[in-house]
Amino acid sequence: YTIFMKKLLMCLCITGLLTIVAYGQKKRPLLPLDVMRYHSIGDPHTSPDGAWGVYTLSSVDTAKDKTVTHLWLTGWDGKQHLQLTSGEGSESSPRFSPDGKYISFIAARGDDEKYSQLYLMDRRGGEGKKLTQVAGDINDYIWSPDASKILFVIKDPDLSDTAKSKVRLPYVINRYHFKQDYLGYLEKRTTHLYLFDMATCKLDTLTSGIYDEVNPSFSPDGKQIAFTSNRTADPDRNENTDIYIMDAVPGAKATPITTWPGADDNAVWSPDGKWIAYMQSSSNELFT
Repeated sequence: YTIFMKKLLMCLCITGLLTIVAYGQKKRPLLPLDVMRYHSIGDPHTSPDGAWGVYTLSSVDTAKDKTVTHLWLTGWDGKQHLQLTSGEGSESSPRFSPDGKYISFIAARGDDEKYSQLYLMDRRGGEGKKLTQVAGDINDYIWSPDASKILFVIKDPDLSDTAKSKVRLPYVINRYHFKQDYLGYLEKRTTHLYLFDMATCKLDTLTSGIYDEVNPSFSPDGKQIAFTSNRTADPDRNENTDIYIMDAVPGAKATPITTWPGADDNAVWSPDGKWIAYMQSSSNELFT
């Protein structure tokens, strides 16, 4: 609750500053160009000591007709604002390391042609160092409590085209939910959990198969993981997600701890590791 409130207050403070600047200007009719000048702030995270906050700031590059997102660092007192990244590329998903010394983020740089990778930079500034070389979309990641490992949520690689040709192979439709707004046609690419060891830079597979695993959460001691998955016969035809737990080691078995036929999601461990709080839908009817 405290972390959530800090994130909320941080967004409100930043938005308030932008609003004050806007009101200080002379009023005039809104023009189409003004929309392109709009800056969007998101994904705020506080440092472990609560003194700093990192967030993303997105703006439109009208010359290149694209949105560029960079990372900013701000003091909790609102007196210091530092831009951490710059350039033509974008960065996303900033996270503080548990000791507060480093900031990790997702970006595509240099030879990262098809998939973005995880980078790590000193909180005081400097260039980010690439940590991973994964073949797949990194949808999410979290640090282990002791900062020795990082848990990734990675989507299967896109094998629809070859390295030698830019012509896309035909879509193969073999599922009930075959199309989605903003995404287009859907193929059977599932999302799984992977564990990255900071000392060895080794990436181990924790889950595999035909089901998606999302929204993971480490237990306070870092020995177990809770996550969300729909492991019914045909996940496309229902909203029945459940909470699963497993040991944070390759080959461990995942055990369901909820049975509600609706949606169970967003598991969070209690500080002593004895309880798990989660969100549950009020109905088990399929949304249409």
